Amino acid sequence: MGFVTRIPTDQDIWKLGQFMRQADRDELMAVCDLSAHEAVVASVRASDPAFLRAHVDAYGRVVCIRGLSPVSDRVAAPWLLGTDLLDAHWRTLHREALRELPRMLRAYPGLSNVVDARQVKVIGWLKRLEFVLREEPAWKVGYPLLRFEILP
Repeated sequence: MGFVTRIPTDQDIWKLGQFMRQADRDELMAVCDLSAHEAVVASVRASDPAFLRAHVDAYGRVVCIRGLSPVSDRVAAPWLLGTDLLDAHWRTLHREALRELPRMLRAYPGLSNVVDARQVKVIGWLKRLEFVLREEPAWKVGYPLLRFEILP
């Protein structure tokens, strides 16, 4: 199964906020005090437009929105927030990530962000993409995090 990749529309952003998968909502609880919709809007606004994309299935349903938020001129934070449809599209998303990762690293030689340590499937995917993972002090008590990064 494939999907269409495009610049996110306001409707894509709204739909993702409404239908975000529970694992991503849990992760948001671990790192910020924003609602799902507020987190999508903030993430989209913080992203480098060259790397901001929505993935939409053949029925027009949002699978995920992903971006790359600059932290400095050499480091950016990759992020991805999805709906429950994400599980059906991991292979396609992985192939696209393998194509996009070199382009990201040319623009930002360092990539670094955190992931909820309970997101086992995502952690496995990050390892296959050759991110290095290490423990990160919890930002909130009871929400374990891992830092994932590729550094120059």
